[in-house]
Amino acid sequence: MKDPLAILLNQQTLSNDNLHLIAISNIKDPERSLIRWWRKKYKTPEKQFEHHTIEELVIEKLEDFYETHPAEIGRFMAGIGDVDQDWDGTMPAKYEENIQKNLGRFFDKNRVDLSKYKSEKQIDDIEEKRMLDNLGRRLPKSKLIRDQGEFEDIF
Repeated sequence: MKDPLAILLNQQTLSNDNLHLIAISNIKDPERSLIRWWRKKYKTPEKQFEHHTIEELVIEKLEDFYETHPAEIGRFMAGIGDVDQDWDGTMPAKYEENIQKNLGRFFDKNRVDLSKYKSEKQIDDIEEKRMLDNLGRRLPKSKLIRDQGEFEDIF
């Protein structure tokens, strides 16, 4: 007889570890368990079939599977190896150094000296708005050659 988890995985072309982990965490969530109980008891769907994504349907199917085969949760978790549930979002220092080195090569080649565009002069809100409104004007082949003030249409 075939392993039930293997059968389930063979039926799912969109199955991946993340969907399994979501389904397993949903089973452990008391609120989600109450919702699932309500839906089964009163035979009401959470939403219409057409409004589900494929991933949501796969997760629901996995929830049903893991709910009826709780021993498979341990087998699945053992099969995916060490999953760090408390990952802080940082990457290893070696990886970060490699990324910075590669980015440095790119930016060193394309570096632009912005100091010639900087000024110590302070501008007021009106001048700032005028500058922002005129960005892109007076460029070669620009159709808007001059600032026409309040009336921008040419008659």
